[in-house]
Amino acid sequence: MTQAAQTTCAETEFLACLPAESQVIPADMKTADGRADGRRFAIYRNNLRSSLSRALEQRYPVTRRLVGDEFFAFVTAQFTVQHRPTSPLMFRYGEAFPSFLGRIESAGHLAYLPEVARLEWLLGESYHAADASVLQIADLQSLDLSDVDAISKIAMHPAGRLLSSSHPVGSIWVAHQSENVKPLTKGGAEQVLLTRPEETVLLTLLSEAEMVFASAMSGGKTLEDAAMLAFDTDASFDFGATLLRLTEAGALTQNS
Repeated sequence: MTQAAQTTCAETEFLACLPAESQVIPADMKTADGRADGRRFAIYRNNLRSSLSRALEQRYPVTRRLVGDEFFAFVTAQFTVQHRPTSPLMFRYGEAFPSFLGRIESAGHLAYLPEVARLEWLLGESYHAADASVLQIADLQSLDLSDVDAISKIAMHPAGRLLSSSHPVGSIWVAHQSENVKPLTKGGAEQVLLTRPEETVLLTLLSEAEMVFASAMSGGKTLEDAAMLAFDTDASFDFGATLLRLTEAGALTQNS
């Protein structure tokens, strides 16, 4: 076996032993007298667990505020044991955390919690999404709606994300951007649009018909087809106002 192959095998064994539930120590992790050095390897396990917990804290700050530091630490400790990273990019860790929260019985009274966490995950996705030109108001004003070819090039921006929730998750998230959280004055379902026209992710609340329109656009529908679906949802749907609103939010792009 070549030196490179031996190194690869050693690295594979090391990674396989890292999870906290593993009782195995890498064969080459030994003390000076040749005994398995569990104490030294425990440092690596603790460092991994701490890194994963910090990644979840950074990705889900509002979720953490909602349940408190102690409970969040308790839940993330369980999650990091059961879910290993699948990418070397730490911002991709934790996608399953919202659904994991939904299975925690002691948090069952917080029915909105998994969806708030889902919103926070989508915020990160929007922030790290691919760049693309943003359709501007001037572009929209110069658009000839009878030009089928030009219309067909309008699409959702790659950073656009949508979340339809039976809870006021957008309002909950916005309220927790302040140090002093004010009680919500309304409840109920919310349709959330996330965009990143520049370097900051913006949150916009949509009506049900606007959400249908944006979702259709996100799924690759043309403006005309998306509008028809929105009209089917609400006969009072205002196509022009919605198109302007999505443009102002930075939700659209124009493909070449």
